[in-house]
Amino acid sequence: MKELTLSLFKTEAAIFVRDLSATPIVDLYSITDGKAVGTYVEQAFNNYLGKKYLSKKLGLKPRLLKRNVFGVGQKSPLQKQLLTSDF
Repeated sequence: MKELTLSLFKTEAAIFVRDLSATPIVDLYSITDGKAVGTYVEQAFNNYLGKKYLSKKLGLKPRLLKRNVFGVGQKSPLQKQLLTSDF
């Protein structure tokens, strides 16, 4: 087994997501709990990596992608603070 590098991690993540998005997951039908879905995906990804690489279990941390939700133009100080703060 190979050691998992950052470059390989990114490549494998892209492959995993592509394959997972094309796979129906009956266990998750009608599940509305985002944490349950995230836990399922995290465990599936760890299992996927564990079969191919020497690695420890990864604790994946989702990141909120910040978008400009206020439109184009000047922003008030409160809007700027909301866009730059971590939730």
